[in-house]
Formats: sequence, C-alpha cells, structure tokens
Amino acid sequence: MRLVKSFSVADEILTVDRARLRRFYRGGIVELWNLFRAIAKTRYDIVVDFQSYGETAWVSWLTRAPQRWGVLNRASRAWAYTHAVLRDDNAHPVDTNLRCLAECGVDTSHPENIFELPSENQAAAERLSLEVGLRPDRPTVFIQPFTSTPGKDWPLKKWLALARRLRSLEIQALFGGGPADRARLEPAISDNFPVAAGTDLLTSCGLAARCDLVIGPDTGLLHMASAAGCRTILIKHLLWNAYPYGHPDWILTPGEGRLQVADIELEPVLAKILHVIESVHGPESFASREPASPAVDCGPLTNRNSNS
Repeated sequence: MRLVKSFSVADEILTVDRARLRRFYRGGIVELWNLFRAIAKTRYDIVVDFQSYGETAWVSWLTRAPQRWGVLNRASRAWAYTHAVLRDDNAHPVDTNLRCLAECGVDTSHPENIFELPSENQAAAERLSLEVGLRPDRPTVFIQPFTSTPGKDWPLKKWLALARRLRSLEIQALFGGGPADRARLEPAISDNFPVAAGTDLLTSCGLAARCDLVIGPDTGLLHMASAAGCRTILIKHLLWNAYPYGHPDWILTPGEGRLQVADIELEPVLAKILHVIESVHGPESFASREPASPAVDCGPLTNRNSNS
C-alpha cells in the first residue's frame, strides 16, 4: 500500500487480501463482501483494471460503473468490462495498458511518471548510507543479487568477483536484498562490502536513488528504481519485454546459444557498468587502473535520477 502512496494521484486506497479472496468458502466470501461494501460507498464513473485477474474482473463488474476498461490476460473475462483489449505478450506491458486507455479516448501521447519516494524513506536511506560507510564523493553501484526465482539469478560468486573489481577501481558496491537475503549475503559482509539487506522496499529504493547505477536480475526493486528515475542495468535470461520502460538497451542477456542468466560472463557486465560510470564521472578517475574491457553497446545513457 505504501508503494501505491508513492504515486501522488491516488486519493484513496482500498486493500484486498487476494489469498483470502481466493479461498472462497474460508474467508473469501467475507473478504468479497467487505470489498463490495467499500466500493459501493462511491459511485464510480470509470473503472480501469490493468490486471484482469479472476478476482479483479469480478470487482470491476460489481462496481456497476458505466465504463469498465480492462487489459485481459484471458479473453473469457471480457464479460466484466464495457471495453477490453487482449494483452500482447510481444509488447511491453506499459504499451498495452496505454493502448487500452487510448482506445477508450484518453490522450496517451505524453504519459508522465509521477512516482515520488516518501520523504521519510529518503531520510532513512540517507541515514543508512552513512551507517554502512558509503562515501558520497565516490561512484556507487547498488547490487540487488537475488530474486524469488533462483533461475533468474546471477551466481553470488560472480557478484562478489564483480564487486571486488569495482572496489579495485574505487567504485563502491552496495548489496541490497530482503530480510531473508541477509544470511545469503554473509560472504559479502565477510568481504567488508556494505550490505543493506532487510531494509523495507521503499527505503531500499531510496538507497538505490542515491547511487549512480542499480544492477540486478528481474525483480521488483529494479523496476521500482527505474520508476524513481535511477539508471539501471537489468540482467535477464531473455530480452522479451520486461526491460525498464522506454529503455530496451538497459538490459543485459546471455550470449547467443546460452539460455541462463548464470551463463553471463563477468567482463561484459563490468564493461557496461564502467560505461555508465564514465558517463557520470568521466573515465579519468579509474580507467588507468583497469585493463580495457570488451566494448559493449549500451545505447543512450542518462545521468542518475533521470526519467528520460
């Protein structure tokens, strides 16, 4: 819910326990009834459902709003909406959502990103960066090494090798993660790298926003950091359409013939990071300390906290 609050256009937030809602005869009926009572208090003119789960389709229909728009995961759920488009698996999800709005008469020619971190999380991130010993006068890379799906992950031993190379160039490497990741990051702690695992998601995003670059596999923090204006590198097994919106070049995949993220070698990752750091700080601070890395086409670059 606090994540949604970071988008300032939200006037009211109704929370739903989806797990309970799916257990229809074990609390789901009560959850649905409470939700129905909450939405019945307001006569909505328009409902927009970008998820179109079974539950959200029913909720959209129950509002009885005269206009109900949906982006469908399944064509069979079209009954819940007055207008719906089928999700295009070959398009970026944001583009599909915008297409739905455009077909319903909304001007989508200049979409705006209005994600703003709460001030308390920005302050907490500043305090934490000092506690873990980050120096504001040095380039910093935020590393988010883990996801909830191990097949998406780059091996920790490669992350540690990368962090050591960065440290040799006087580039700081900060490791992040959830509460369960702190034990997994003991090797990083033992190697005297700053670790912020266990920090809440919005404060982690605040830490990422204080860094020059955020890098990691396909996980929520990478997409949130991109929404907050951070420069990111997304390590992913397939290009597909999950790149940071508007920046298909901000992604690094295995070479041709390789299918796993674990197959990505260290040198291309390091080269892409150095390319970004050079764009912000210039090459003179570290280029003389490191042998030339293989050239990597990184596409257009922006400085930190740019939403372009």
